[in-house]
Amino acid sequence: MHLSAMSQQHLPALPCMCANVRRTARALTQLYDQVLRPQGLRATQFTILQFLSLAGEVSQGQMGQMLAIDSTTLTRTLAIMLRHRWITERRGEDRRERWLRLTKTGETQFRQALPLGRRSNRTCAAR
Repeated sequence: MHLSAMSQQHLPALPCMCANVRRTARALTQLYDQVLRPQGLRATQFTILQFLSLAGEVSQGQMGQMLAIDSTTLTRTLAIMLRHRWITERRGEDRRERWLRLTKTGETQFRQALPLGRRSNRTCAAR
């Protein structure tokens, strides 16, 4: 159910806080996906671009922990971002370790998407 449909109807209260938070998170993600679509981004990709713009180079494991993203989902999202050349990776001393950072293309993509992210914030605050 999309956020627009949800905002037009009364949602039943769920007895579980986790279920309510997850429903809200999905609705917010749908809103951000919709607003970011013209830039060719999804909310998860925007979050990673934003994170790397602040953190600089970081290991995939650290990123997963800090963003609370499971390894499989993060690996899949990073593969797309690597193909777009928004990020680059280097292997650590342990070949299983991957260090990630933004590329110039990724910095540009993030800067161009930032006004859309801000618009999403204002839309959410107004609801």
